[in-house]
Amino acid sequence: MLAKIRGLLDLEPAWDGYAAKVPSVAAIDEAEQFSSTVLPAGEFQLPTVTAAADGEVNFSWKNALGYIDLGFYGDGSYSYYAKTAVGQEFMSDESSLTEHLPEQILKIIRGI
Repeated sequence: MLAKIRGLLDLEPAWDGYAAKVPSVAAIDEAEQFSSTVLPAGEFQLPTVTAAADGEVNFSWKNALGYIDLGFYGDGSYSYYAKTAVGQEFMSDESSLTEHLPEQILKIIRGI
C-alpha cells in the first residue's frame, strides 16, 4: 500500500490530460502516516489509492458493507464520506490525522 501512495509522486502536472495537480509531498506523507497509525494493522482491506485533480490523495473502499472515500490534502487533517449498505452516512471535512474513524466505518474497511 505504501508503494501505491509513494507512486503518486511520479505523476506529472496535468496528469489527467487537463489541469490536474500533482499531490504534494505533505499529502503523500499524511496518507502514509494515516495508513500506519489510524488504520487497524492487519485488519483492513487494502483501499484503492488514487490522486484527485485538485492534488488530494484518496483512499476508497467499496464492498457489501458500504462505501468510503478518504482524502488527504497535506494540511494536517483528512476528510471522509462513508455510506453503509443500509444507507447510514458519515462525513467529516477536518478530522485530525490521529483521530480514529467511527466503528461503522471501520467495519466497512475491515470488510467484515
